[in-house]
Amino acid sequence: MEEKKCLCGGTMRSLGLRELRMGPTVYANGSLEIEMFVCDHCHELKLYLPEVEFQKLACTPEERYLRKFADYSEVELRRIAESHYQPEARRAAAALLDQQKGTE
Repeated sequence: MEEKKCLCGGTMRSLGLRELRMGPTVYANGSLEIEMFVCDHCHELKLYLPEVEFQKLACTPEERYLRKFADYSEVELRRIAESHYQPEARRAAAALLDQQKGTE
């Protein structure tokens, strides 16, 4: 892994992966996995997203729902598509229902 430098000139040392809780979000448990680094000179603390977490954030809410609902049954998808879920969730469920119809 490449060495991370602090603005003060010190070296950032990894404190490992940690779970950052953020409250209710589109993520199932409302948290992100982050890697924490601390400067060995000024003790500044920095948080970095691992690549997997970054990719989750880089996609749209609808894309996240498409991944989340991919293994849901037709009954579960129909319930989501026809209910009071967020618009992105309803669109994703409807798209997956259309996809299932096309593969029958």
